[in-house]
Amino acid sequence: MAKSKERKRFTEQQQRAAVADLSTMTIDEAAKKHGCSAGSLWTWKRKFGTTTKAGNRAGTPSAPATPARIDRMAELEAQVAELAAEGGRLRRMLLDGFITNETNPKLKRIAEIVRDGGPNQVQEIMEALLQPELTSARTDDPEVTSGNSHRKRAH
Repeated sequence: MAKSKERKRFTEQQQRAAVADLSTMTIDEAAKKHGCSAGSLWTWKRKFGTTTKAGNRAGTPSAPATPARIDRMAELEAQVAELAAEGGRLRRMLLDGFITNETNPKLKRIAEIVRDGGPNQVQEIMEALLQPELTSARTDDPEVTSGNSHRKRAH
């Protein structure tokens, strides 16, 4: 007969001590030290509302916020902003090329809406799709040009 795993009950004081260790340890380290599971620590952390070190959900300690680290983070944020701006420029260039070559007026208008961006893009696209086609009267049909188009529809 297999021996069942014994369930431990932790006092509130033990739980608070384990959660307090999260300020200096990772979840995995604190769980091992106190003989509990990482899930229990997360439950206790929510229960007591105590903060933990950043990034320790995965069991990795976070680095301290040094001036060099802060400078590096600012540099990375600037690079991200620059890449986002470049991506926007490339998207606009691509859409400008599409707009130049497109003959369908609805597709051309949709590409202009996407290129220009804005908060109401979906609404503007739907309006463009639902607009009736602006087709000019065919000049090669004499009944249409002579004003006798009602005769053609009657047949």
